[in-house]
Amino acid sequence: MIEQALGRAMVDAAFQEELFSNPEGVGGEMGLSAEEIAVLKTMDMNEFTEFREKLNVNMSKLPIVPIFCAAY
Repeated sequence: MIEQALGRAMVDAAFQEELFSNPEGVGGEMGLSAEEIAVLKTMDMNEFTEFREKLNVNMSKLPIVPIFCAAY
């Protein structure tokens, strides 16, 4: 479940803000365990944001359309 929360936070900045500012509330609504919520609490939102932004920049350089078309 934590993977889903972090995955959504990677693509949704508003959700990321909610998740990191209220991990117990948002995590509880998503059905995360106490251990998963504890992990979220140890994470640094600024570092996560920096990682997300770097990943987005790198992903924007990939030739996604040709790869997608080649799959068909």
